[in-house]
Amino acid sequence: MSIYWCKSEACLADKGPIMNADWSAYKRQIASDIVETLVSNQARYMTDLLRLMYDVAETWLLA
Repeated sequence: MSIYWCKSEACLADKGPIMNADWSAYKRQIASDIVETLVSNQARYMTDLLRLMYDVAETWLLA
């Protein structure tokens, strides 16, 4: 499976986790850091977590 992304297409309501990411790191590490931030404060980021899970599942199912 291939993953393609663009910072400008990020669908999170709260851009904090994206803006605080180290964009010089490998994509895998950037994604891991963003998800870790979201999971560490689920009450704050629940909507973003659900949207992210939905978008990933939808992309995978349509591939």
